[in-house]
Amino acid sequence: MNCSTEKDALLNRTFHNVTAKYNGYFNANEIINETLFQHEESRKENYYQIIPVYQYPDTDESKGFYSPMDTAAAKCEIVIGRHSMPAKKIGRNSNAEWCSWIDDNWMTIGWSQFYKRDFENAMEKFDYIEKQYKKNSIFYTAKFWKAKTLIEIEDYFTAEEMLLELIEKKKELEALEEAEKSKIQELKEKLSSKRKKKKKSKDEDDKIVKFPKNLENEIYPTLADLYIRTKDYNKAIDVLNKAISLKQKREFKTRLIFILAQIYHELRNNAASGLYAEVVKRNPDYEMAFQAKINRALAFSGSDNKSIKNQLLKMLKDDKNIDYYDQIYFALAEIALKEDDRLQGIEYLELSIESSISNAFQKTASLIRLAELYYLEKNYRKANEYFESTMGIIPKEHEDYQIIKAKNKNLADLIRELNVIEYTDSILNLCKMPEKDVLTLINSIIDEKREKLEALKEKKEQDLLFASNQRPSSGIAGSNKLFIWDQNLKGLGYNEFKKIWSDIKLEDNWRRLNKSSSSMDLENNDGSDSLIAKELTVDYYLEQLPCGDQEELLLLENNLMASLYEAGNIYLHKLNDVNQSIGMYDRVSKEYLPQEKAIAGLYQLYIIYKDKNKPTESNIYKTTILTDYKNSEYAQLILNPNYKEGQRLILQKEALEYTSTYSLYSEKEYRSVIEITDKILQFDTLNTFYCKYSYLNALSLGKLSYDSTYKKRFEKALSKTVKNCKGSEYYPPAKALLNKIRNINSIENAKDGKSVFIYDNSVAHKFVLFFPKESEGNINSLKNKLSNFNKSSFSKSALKTSNSFLNEKDQLILVQEFNDPAAAMDYYDALRVNKGALKGTLNKFECFIISEKNLAALYIGKDLTKYISFFKANYLD
Repeated sequence: MNCSTEKDALLNRTFHNVTAKYNGYFNANEIINETLFQHEESRKENYYQIIPVYQYPDTDESKGFYSPMDTAAAKCEIVIGRHSMPAKKIGRNSNAEWCSWIDDNWMTIGWSQFYKRDFENAMEKFDYIEKQYKKNSIFYTAKFWKAKTLIEIEDYFTAEEMLLELIEKKKELEALEEAEKSKIQELKEKLSSKRKKKKKSKDEDDKIVKFPKNLENEIYPTLADLYIRTKDYNKAIDVLNKAISLKQKREFKTRLIFILAQIYHELRNNAASGLYAEVVKRNPDYEMAFQAKINRALAFSGSDNKSIKNQLLKMLKDDKNIDYYDQIYFALAEIALKEDDRLQGIEYLELSIESSISNAFQKTASLIRLAELYYLEKNYRKANEYFESTMGIIPKEHEDYQIIKAKNKNLADLIRELNVIEYTDSILNLCKMPEKDVLTLINSIIDEKREKLEALKEKKEQDLLFASNQRPSSGIAGSNKLFIWDQNLKGLGYNEFKKIWSDIKLEDNWRRLNKSSSSMDLENNDGSDSLIAKELTVDYYLEQLPCGDQEELLLLENNLMASLYEAGNIYLHKLNDVNQSIGMYDRVSKEYLPQEKAIAGLYQLYIIYKDKNKPTESNIYKTTILTDYKNSEYAQLILNPNYKEGQRLILQKEALEYTSTYSLYSEKEYRSVIEITDKILQFDTLNTFYCKYSYLNALSLGKLSYDSTYKKRFEKALSKTVKNCKGSEYYPPAKALLNKIRNINSIENAKDGKSVFIYDNSVAHKFVLFFPKESEGNINSLKNKLSNFNKSSFSKSALKTSNSFLNEKDQLILVQEFNDPAAAMDYYDALRVNKGALKGTLNKFECFIISEKNLAALYIGKDLTKYISFFKANYLD
């Protein structure tokens, strides 16, 4: 049917109104509502934080909205194109719209774009409706949805202004409406039919635009959503109470009551418990009802804990709650802790962790609670264990993720230092013991290890015997089915496995810490049986004691001193445990004076007692520093509190000087930069910006490397930066440039016939030890030592040790494989500083690292001297 859109006649309007309503608005909204319903049904609520007022899709979820929302929008666009009246908006009809459902179709397009998170286009539609339909109640609806869009893009200030403005407008219109009612009779008496006709257009202009029915019911929940997002909970409480008092759908009102309870719970307000009870009475879905019961127990602060506890214990007996045991145990733990029953609380928390299979948020909450308990008790080792476990599962979106991460790091740092202290103390104490006592201790360790090995052997034999008696035909527990085909048994086994191991990654040797090796892997055994046998000898332990090595003992003492001081710093500055820090500073200052860290310990004690307002103790340390260590930095700090300020001014001056030099570099004054940086690198090695100058010097030389003189200096400057600035931000770029230059140079040398070796830092490397025929000792013995070293120091690298002949008489021992030369050089350096069985290996033998291609070239050319020169030039920075 073809009905004109240019005639403002009843028949035309009726046709286009009906068509616009049902072909566009109605059908489109059916699609939108169905999509929202499916989303809410599939959505998993996170009750570990205040649940959102509205269940809108997030960025990832919104991708599933694209197709249905585009379909809905397309229906409305077609209707607007075909049924807008008049179609041509010109002249006096430029702002006219005779079809009353066109504005609703525009609004529906805006909704479809809002739900798929296309906020820019949604805002355009709402803005258009607001401007185009000022004399229609949809004007206020458009303004409301603009505010909702602003909330989603986090423009909370403007959104709040708009919503409060709408509330005020609603009140204003209600007052006007009351005033209008009182004047109705008076107006009726004055109006004549003639005048009424004459003033029609004026009345149209002056008529009050009615506020949409039920829009107020949406404004207050939206305002609550805004305040919850901005954590302005007191305001959120006020508007939620107002929203609840208005007419709402039952399910939505229950949600608002639950949110209000959560906010009171967050604020530790007793009203939370009663509101949770009200939620349960309203008979919500099972999940919300369960969470309300649990949260009521957690929020309850009355004296009748017994009834709450009995309710929770009763919930444990209900099979429907099997997936919620972790939450129930957590609630029971909180009640026990409120009753000061610490042991019962810890037991329930451990049960919560054990029964938490798939709920990462609850497992996280239980782990954090246990960690915090031990943390407050200053049992830092136990706290560290639970914080460490927490970091393995805590979702990054958890609101306390950064706090937990920081605490975990602080405790891990402390435990590392405490372990060094404990280990070093034990070694040094052993070295001070009479030899007879040391041998007695070692023999007791050997006896204990032998007993464990025998017990393990016996267990393996029993396991093999048990396995041999389990015939597949016998089934399980009298069943004639095998486990793998009995789905009930399989399900039980799966659930038990999940309970113990949780969501462990599916991989070979999944139960082993070191997955690179297996007790059944005979090829990679690498002499483990001989190692075990060696561990049962006294010599094995005596060899590991450095008692006769004064250099090693000095190193241990220095490590102990550093760890004592650092542990004191962690206790004081990161854990705020002043008493423990005093113990550490006191020990380091008593045992290691006059070393710098010991003087620093005295200074820290001076500051601690000064802050505690204990002048007697503080003055003791002050006098010691000023009398015995008057030339130290710490004496300067006591005498001149502005000493650090002076250091700051020096730093500021150095920063200005560097900025000036960098400006010259930016202006391409490379020779001037080289001249300035050369002087600083030679005469001011303590300059704070030394590495910056070093790298800038190299870059300037690089800019002039078209000159062969500067080209050679460029590589040397980069090499110097790499050598002196490890750990600084300039090391990686300098190393990358140096690698590139060495690669290019080696390729050019190969083309010119100067060398057969190519430097390539992107490929795997091997460590090689050259073992000439005339060498003292046995190559197999050396291989075993390297294997033991690999197991003890590089256990996670899955290194393999082998040997092969370079020529008819000389052999190479190869340790492989390292992912890159940096990893291989770490191994090389570890051997260089080794004080154990491999001490001095790099001095006795030619050792180097090499890539697969260069090793092949070495086997062909057999010229070790040339490769050693290549290695020293390219790898030994």
